[in-house]
Amino acid sequence: MKIAALLVLASFALVAALLILPSAAPEAAAPSPPSEPVTLHIAEPVAIVELFTSEGCSSCPPADRLLLDLAERDDPRLLPLAFHVDYWNRLGWRDPFSDAAYSQRQRTYARSFESGRVYTPQMVVNGQREFVGSRRQEAEQAIQQALAQPARATVEVSARVKGQTVSVDYAVTDAPAGALLNLALVQQRAEQAVPRGENAGRTLRHANVVRAFETVQAGEGTRALTLPQGLPAENASVVAYVQDPGTMQVVGASRVRLLAE
Repeated sequence: MKIAALLVLASFALVAALLILPSAAPEAAAPSPPSEPVTLHIAEPVAIVELFTSEGCSSCPPADRLLLDLAERDDPRLLPLAFHVDYWNRLGWRDPFSDAAYSQRQRTYARSFESGRVYTPQMVVNGQREFVGSRRQEAEQAIQQALAQPARATVEVSARVKGQTVSVDYAVTDAPAGALLNLALVQQRAEQAVPRGENAGRTLRHANVVRAFETVQAGEGTRALTLPQGLPAENASVVAYVQDPGTMQVVGASRVRLLAE
């Protein structure tokens, strides 16, 4: 009986000791591995301003100055482009920046607007609104309206320069079916003394002069553009913009500046 009593007492003592011992801290949970970064592709509103101009047209210098003012804002959403047409070259001065393809592009807009009007200077904003390119107030209104509209497509673009070749990598998402991507290689600043024609004796200053232009199906790929001789890469950039060919509406755009090798 004494042995049994001692065992009972020992059991009670062991239980009491366990009760007063501090409880063990719970094992810390292992930290969760970091999640993969999430990239949100947001289509920013854009205003593509296309000016159809010519150094052989005496009415064009005010529009050229307006486009230069727009370019100097350096707003990534505002992308002005100068397309120099060739149909005034017969007036005594051949515009060195002119190209028949740019005159044809302007005729495409004339059909889209159902106006049949081909003239300089003509400004077109986001492929939807056209007016005389020297009308500053109308240009400002059209640009503000364009920037108030959400873009539909996202355009990602990068460029590599090797010699005179500019390899442009592009990726377009959320574009409407059948959309086209325009790739414009532009000379950011240019100055030209005009010895003959309607602007004889004047020195003209230009901004974002289109020097090469290609149109491809919107999607993903690479396209090679040629950097003109004498144009340093530091004075050039590529503007990529998506258009609906049925309406000519611009639905997204981006720009990348070029760097020398």
